Amino acid sequence: MEYLNLKWPHFSHFYTDGSVLETHSKSSFGVFCPQHKVFIAETLHQHASIFTTELAAIYIAVKKILVDSIPKSLVISDSMSILCALDNCLPGFACTNNLLWDIQVMIHEIHNQHRNNLFSVDTQP
Repeated sequence: MEYLNLKWPHFSHFYTDGSVLETHSKSSFGVFCPQHKVFIAETLHQHASIFTTELAAIYIAVKKILVDSIPKSLVISDSMSILCALDNCLPGFACTNNLLWDIQVMIHEIHNQHRNNLFSVDTQP
């Protein structure tokens, strides 16, 4: 967190994570933003993949940024596969995953409002 605070000091940091506990067939995700006192934890259906849980967390973070008109936001994920998928699912092109598409539409809307928002993979320990 210290690294992110130094690199993007005036940004709201939205930390996202998803997990799957295969032994109990449980999946959940979380979103945390200390600057706005946001803590969201949700359980998904039993057979959700890790990709879906990570994607759901990012969806909720981006939706919160959009709905609450939060400027200068940084969405942090440890899922490189999600960020790559977002890069490959652009408005105006075919996208087969509804959540990916919805996230891209919201990101496009945020950018149209001229707000500074970043998406990043947290590589810090």
